[in-house]
Amino acid sequence: MKQMVLSIAVFLAVWVGGFRHDYMSWAGNGHTPTTTGLDLETVSLQIISPPDLEDHLYHRALNHFAKAGISWNPSKSAQKNKAVLQVTLKPEPLGEVCPGKFLYDHGMELRDKVIPGSRNGRRVIDNSTWSSQGAPHILPKMTREEFEADLDEFMEKFIGNYLLGLHAYTEYFPDPQEVPLEEDQAMGEAHPSDEHEPSAHESLVGLNLSKVRFGAWAGKYSGQIGRRATQQLEQAGLHFWSTPDSHTSRHLSLDLDSQPTGECPNKVLYTATLLLTEQALIARNPKIYAWVETWRQRKVAIVESVSLEQLKADQKELIADFISSYRIANFKIKQ
Repeated sequence: MKQMVLSIAVFLAVWVGGFRHDYMSWAGNGHTPTTTGLDLETVSLQIISPPDLEDHLYHRALNHFAKAGISWNPSKSAQKNKAVLQVTLKPEPLGEVCPGKFLYDHGMELRDKVIPGSRNGRRVIDNSTWSSQGAPHILPKMTREEFEADLDEFMEKFIGNYLLGLHAYTEYFPDPQEVPLEEDQAMGEAHPSDEHEPSAHESLVGLNLSKVRFGAWAGKYSGQIGRRATQQLEQAGLHFWSTPDSHTSRHLSLDLDSQPTGECPNKVLYTATLLLTEQALIARNPKIYAWVETWRQRKVAIVESVSLEQLKADQKELIADFISSYRIANFKIKQ
């Protein structure tokens, strides 16, 4: 059976065609924009799109800021130790799997420094502090106007959030009960040596798994896949939150899902994702916190159908990837 597997950098996308997810626009208290305290002079702008449109879309994006009365002249690429506002409008050709069609990945995120909880000490890592995502879906070849329309929508949302952030109550400090970071995170100054470009494993350094809840979803096979994954983790010596009916703000979620493609007859869009989400303080303004994704593995495939054997294989592969990353990150950290 022919299939195409694609790696897609999609942040917290919900796999329902056309649904736009704005999970990262507001701080954990639900009232403060995550852009509060953001200095645009420390932010670069990166457009990921067909090469012939990158320059046009870059200037169109800046025009949105100018119309809002915001003067900004950012670099066109990510800069070390600087935040980056990244816009992705990227169609990937599906080739023989679905001739003449493209898998469209579109979204926008602000990548900045955050301080996740449930760590040994205060670690600063690079992560997304604002995001608006469209679910990947299959389309025929897109027009210039369609790219512009998606860019315009993302820009309007970000600028609206940014302007609200400028007028937010900067003296606001969340009630300690709302911020479950104090109990297990040293809140002193971050060490400069901690502020560097993280590796694929580094976001897991010092992670206390006893404060992470694991869950799995695979349709009618959710229970079976969840039990297999839990057994695999426990056999590797990784034990997660097990207290029933209690709250934790950290979740490792396995999601194996398929949706009809519409554009590709008799095929489905299949996604296999393992995702760690947790609350983290935003380093530029540690009075507020946000939900962030601190580790993720995902694959996307166009297939005729998804068998139980495929679900088991992907569950095993993704859990093995997490186990490997956790061991590499914590090899020298033994209690």
